[in-house]
Amino acid sequence: SSSDVGDEDESTTRQRQKKPHSSTPPLSAFAAVSGNTSTTLIIVKPSFTKRFVYFGLLIGIISLVDFIADVLRFVNWKLFERIAMATNIIVGVILLPIWLLCLAWQLPGATERFERAEGRAKILLDRYGNGEGAGLISKGDGGLS
Repeated sequence: SSSDVGDEDESTTRQRQKKPHSSTPPLSAFAAVSGNTSTTLIIVKPSFTKRFVYFGLLIGIISLVDFIADVLRFVNWKLFERIAMATNIIVGVILLPIWLLCLAWQLPGATERFERAEGRAKILLDRYGNGEGAGLISKGDGGLS
C-alpha cells in the first residue's frame, strides 16, 4: 500500500541521517567562513591569577548564603538574622576590601596586556584588511594562571 512506501522512505531517510559524529568540526569549515585558509596562533597569557578568581568565587558563594539567610529570616528571625549578620560582616568588612585591593594590584598588568593585544589586532587588520585576518586563534587556559 502507499502508506508502506511512505514508511520505507522515512526509515531510509533516518538511516542516511544517522552518521557518526566527530567531536570537532573540520578545519575547512572555518576556512570557508573566514575566507582564509591560513591562521595565526596567538598565545594569550592570563590576566588574573587563579587564586584571585577563586577568592572572588568564594565571595560570591558567601554572598549567596547571605541572600538566602536574608530571605529565610521570615521563617526563623533569630537564627537567620545571626547567619545574615555574620556573612554580611565577613563579606562586606573583610573579604570584599581584600578582593578590591588584589584587583587594584593586578589591574595595571591586565590593562597593559589588553592594550598590547589591541595593538597586535590592529596591526593584523591593517596588514590583511577586509577581514582576511579573521582566522586568528587565541590559545590559553581561559585567562587563569
